[in-house]
Amino acid sequence: MPLLYVNKLAESESLGLDPDVDQRIREAIERVLGNGELRRALIRNGLVEARKQTLDRFIATVLKELNAKVSVESAAVARE
Repeated sequence: MPLLYVNKLAESESLGLDPDVDQRIREAIERVLGNGELRRALIRNGLVEARKQTLDRFIATVLKELNAKVSVESAAVARE
């Protein structure tokens, strides 16, 4: 499992991750694999969300975040 490996690697590099993350990920995966109704709902909801995420919407979100950051930084420079 890649996520479990990443957590072990991060833990070994002292990145301060919660040592219980492996177990919580494992339990979540087992829950999804063992519950067909939950699995289908997650797939269905994921598809709905994926369809909402168009390239135009993504670009608009990125531009909004960049503009907000530039505004904050410009205001900080103006105060100096």
